[in-house]
Amino acid sequence: MLSLKPLNTLAHKDPEGPITLDSRKAGPGVIFVASKGATPGSKDGHDFVTQAISNGCTGLILERTDLDIPTHIPVWLAKNSRIAAAILAEKAAGYPSKKLNLCGVTGTNGKTTVTFLLASIVSAYGRKAGVLGTLGAGPLDNLQYFGFTTPEAENLSAYLADMHAQGFEQVAIEVSSHALATHRVDGLVFKAAAFTNLSQDHLDFHGDLESYLKAKTRLFTELLPKDGVAILPETRLACHSLGEGRPLLTWGYTPKADIEASEIQPNDQGINFKLRIKNQTADIKSPLFGRFNIDNMLCAAGLAYATGIPIKAIAAGLTHAVIPKGRLERISFQKPAVFVDFAHTPDALKQTLQTLREICEGRLILVFGCGGDRDRSKRPQMTQIAANHADLVYITLDNPRHEDPQQIIADMAPLPDMRVILDRKQAIEEAILKANPSDIILIAGKGHETTQQIGDVYRPFDDAQIAHEILLHRHPNP
Repeated sequence: MLSLKPLNTLAHKDPEGPITLDSRKAGPGVIFVASKGATPGSKDGHDFVTQAISNGCTGLILERTDLDIPTHIPVWLAKNSRIAAAILAEKAAGYPSKKLNLCGVTGTNGKTTVTFLLASIVSAYGRKAGVLGTLGAGPLDNLQYFGFTTPEAENLSAYLADMHAQGFEQVAIEVSSHALATHRVDGLVFKAAAFTNLSQDHLDFHGDLESYLKAKTRLFTELLPKDGVAILPETRLACHSLGEGRPLLTWGYTPKADIEASEIQPNDQGINFKLRIKNQTADIKSPLFGRFNIDNMLCAAGLAYATGIPIKAIAAGLTHAVIPKGRLERISFQKPAVFVDFAHTPDALKQTLQTLREICEGRLILVFGCGGDRDRSKRPQMTQIAANHADLVYITLDNPRHEDPQQIIADMAPLPDMRVILDRKQAIEEAILKANPSDIILIAGKGHETTQQIGDVYRPFDDAQIAHEILLHRHPNP
């Protein structure tokens, strides 16, 4: 609920029209929303009020009353400016989330894949479907990239309004823990929401795993309407806490789950299994690999079923799914087999390596690094997982950002038999050229990304493209 207190006589009613949290965009007709920093190191929006006024903003929403504001500008006081921004942004955009079958997906891993799977299912049913998340917004074959998993509220509602204007009927949106903690999605109305999983990530932002979980669960405990359907893993926490007081569908691998996978058969083309939703069943032949992708398919099936899509269309969508770039993506069918994956958390790396081990006839070779300016505590965990599940490990750079690469490597604590090559291209090249035909190579951490950030510079770098070029060099006449 929007709760604003007028601070002068000009603010005699609630704000109307476009809002922005960026003072540079706060021109005539736009209301500037100033928010305190999300973390101790974040910038305080109140420091930019003067700039917004200079740019000609139409009004101000503040969390502080100690600022000297000209008398000709309406000013409102908000207990939480970011909540106000989300609600007002949705209002200014014409409430697009209410006009779409909007489905939210949160969790540590799998969000992008679940949204793509859901869009594939919705398309198979004949509805115009889109996604909004890490890879961009729009239809699966023409995404508009914006650089965030979940954009700021003003941009988020604008994207949804544009998608509705283009005739989209259903949209699957990735809801990150950052977005939930900073209230970017507080103005949206969800038809259904799914929780994929929880493991360690983003502790540099949240501080600890408990705060991280609390941010994730806001989607269910505070934002999902009472008639919105919760799609949750078959666990006691999920079923008895997050799903309380609303429609609930559970997914898992036992007959107690509403959505169940059984008779699982992995193969070198993907994975086959029997899908059950309530009392109906269908056979699935999926191009995806791994148990964790069955989790993702069950999540997507739950969201589809919650929005009125029958199991026949769900099966068709899963069988002919569009796979997001950089999610256990095989580069070519030449040997050695090379896969690129976004796995950048301990749990994701472990599951991806376990999945490839099932189909690996030779050595399992891993090329990976850890990102700079991010959770340092997971770095040695990643190295230990690499040691436990790969036969040969190359440690290299992965977006060092503003950290000293040597310090990142030291934090990772490489074992003596691991190869440390800071140049990521050189590490990938050596791994591919020295591999045996029966080996499998996993290049992990960057997935879909097409740049490498070093300091403030973004240099072109695409793991898939580089691996493809090296494979062509190894096989000049395929």
